[in-house]
Amino acid sequence: MKKAVALPVDRITQQLGGNCHIMCNLAYLEIHFRNSTVKRHTGFSVYVFNDSSFIPPSYGAGLKIFTQNSSNCPSQVMNVKIDGEAKGVALVVSKDPPLNTTCVGYEPDFASIEICEVLVLGCQAGHFGKYCEFCDSKCAGGHCDEFNGSCTIGCCNSLLEPPNCNECVKGFYGPGCSQTCGKCTAGTYCNKHTGDCPDGCQDNWTGEKCDAL
Repeated sequence: MKKAVALPVDRITQQLGGNCHIMCNLAYLEIHFRNSTVKRHTGFSVYVFNDSSFIPPSYGAGLKIFTQNSSNCPSQVMNVKIDGEAKGVALVVSKDPPLNTTCVGYEPDFASIEICEVLVLGCQAGHFGKYCEFCDSKCAGGHCDEFNGSCTIGCCNSLLEPPNCNECVKGFYGPGCSQTCGKCTAGTYCNKHTGDCPDGCQDNWTGEKCDAL
């Protein structure tokens, strides 16, 4: 996506991807500013949103995921990690109030968004990684981390331990984590695979699984 825009208004916003209808699992942005005007972007912020009515920074539902450190000048090329799902991305820079910055050449009256190119890297929702593989079916809602595929909002089976959803949560064991641990010694839990209590049983309980009186 190639853009070169300069919008001289009090609050500068450039929305990228506009009114997307497909949810995307975004990894990161690679933003290319004009070299001659890069200092105008000092302190810029990046928002992600799903609501087409969102007007950054505060009208509608959006989430600010990055603000450039305004104590320094931005680089001509900036990489911004997102690692989440969204339908749209917006870049915002403000003229008012002026920033307290050591960026030599920053002039708040000329604050603007002037983009040469933005690379939006990611996959369609429910996919991840370089080759956009499917998220694991164990992930709740089909949501997973764009980089490593881990289950970001939990497991379909609430008795599995996120983010990898490979083992039972404490207190459960067996296939599907369908079995409840016995009366293991207070403060300890059973083996998540066998159900055995490795540190013994509470008073009056016996057996490897501490499930007999």
